Amino acid sequence: MPSSAPSAADAGPRGLLAAAAAALLLLGASCTPDADEPVETTLPASAEDTAASDGGLSAPEASDGGGEPGDGVEEGTPAMRHAVLITAEVPDTRIDDAALAAILREQVGVEEDAPVECDGPLDLEQGDPQTCGGPVGPEDATQVVWIGQGVRVPAPDGAGSVPALLFSHDLELPDEAALALDRDRVLSALPMGSMYGAEPIPASQLGEDALRTLTSTSAITPPAGGFAEVSCGEDLDAAMFEPVECTAARTDGTEVAVQVLPGPFAGMDQGLIVSVPG
Repeated sequence: MPSSAPSAADAGPRGLLAAAAAALLLLGASCTPDADEPVETTLPASAEDTAASDGGLSAPEASDGGGEPGDGVEEGTPAMRHAVLITAEVPDTRIDDAALAAILREQVGVEEDAPVECDGPLDLEQGDPQTCGGPVGPEDATQVVWIGQGVRVPAPDGAGSVPALLFSHDLELPDEAALALDRDRVLSALPMGSMYGAEPIPASQLGEDALRTLTSTSAITPPAGGFAEVSCGEDLDAAMFEPVECTAARTDGTEVAVQVLPGPFAGMDQGLIVSVPG
C-alpha cells in the first residue's frame, strides 16, 4: 500500500514554518481589496475633509460692525443693515402701543394679523424712542427689533414743519447720522431707484438729487419750498450710513448747511434723506 504524503508535523519544525508562511499568504490574498473598491482609512479628517457640504457657500458670520465676528450674534445669521421707514401722516402726536404697531405693520407691508408688537406708547414731540418687534418685510418674516422715534417733516402747506414718525432697525447710528435725524431737524425723503447708491454718488449729482429730494411732489415727505440749489463738496458712500454736509441756497438768496444721508428705505427703492435745521 503506498505511503501517504508526510504531514507538517511529520516534517518537523521546518515543515511547520513552511505551512505557516503559506497560510499567511492565503490570508493576505483574501484581504486585498479590488482595484475598483475604495480603501477605508482611520486617519483623522483634515480641515479640507470637513468643509461645508455646500462647497463653502454658507452665509458668513454676522458682525455688529465693529466687534469680533459672532460677538452677540448667532453664527450663520446674515448681518443686519440699516433700514428706515418714514411716516409723514400720523394720527396724533401721542400714539399708543396698538396704533404704533398698526402703523409699523402697514409700513412694513405685512398682513393685519402679522405678529407686530410695541412695548408702549410713543410721544412724537417729547418722548423717548419706543421699541417694537416685527418682521423684516413682506418677503421675510424674520422678527427684528424696530425703533420708533419722533421726527419732523415739512408741513403740507409749506409753512414750517409737523411731527412725523421714523422707524429704523435697532442698530447703533453714527453720531452725525443720529444728530441729522434728531427732532430739531426737518427731514425730506425721496426714493430714487432700486440700484441707487450701489456706487458712491458723485458730489455734483448728489447736489442735484438733494435738491430734488427737497422739492419733489413725489417724495415720501411734503415738498420743502424755497430752495433753489444744493451744492456738495464730497461724494456720498451709501454703504456707510453717514451724512455728507452740503450747502442749500434758498430763493431769497440765503444759504443753509444741510445734511444729506443715504435713504435705505425698507420695502421700496433706495434714495436720499435731506436734513435741514428746524
